[in-house]
Amino acid sequence: MASNLIISGSYAAKVDTSNEIPVGSGVIYTESAVDKIVGSNNFSQNLEYDPTKVVKAVGVISALAGTTPIVGTDFVTGGGYETGVVVTGTIPTTMKMAYIKLDSVIGTTTKITVQIIGSTNADLAELETGQSVIVPFKDVSPSKLSVYADAYTDNTNEANATVILIGD
Repeated sequence: MASNLIISGSYAAKVDTSNEIPVGSGVIYTESAVDKIVGSNNFSQNLEYDPTKVVKAVGVISALAGTTPIVGTDFVTGGGYETGVVVTGTIPTTMKMAYIKLDSVIGTTTKITVQIIGSTNADLAELETGQSVIVPFKDVSPSKLSVYADAYTDNTNEANATVILIGD
């Protein structure tokens, strides 16, 4: 029997309609409502994965923008994480999913950025305390995933984050 990874979620775009807002094509919002153009939707994916190729890392992100960021293949060596990162599991060869959560911050640190590394890097999300993101992938190398903080000074400005990779 195959191991299944179920990824699901939803979104709801809501328009703040304190005032009437004409948006064209005869559409006028007169009260708070779900956006009439994009509305709300659910999504779900059911994928097979290798349960021996999952990893969870929890610790302080020491990487900053413009420096060597934490990437999926750095969990074991600690690159991008402060010494003492807790790593459980084995880094997958390819990712089916990444989960990143900013658990807490101290000092002037306010966010972490999740990025895909390529010929042009692409920011996927900026997370503030308590926020998380799930990113589904189709067989992408963990070396393409980057996470970095907006500020870091040991014991003064720190972002404590959880990063989970599931794959093959």
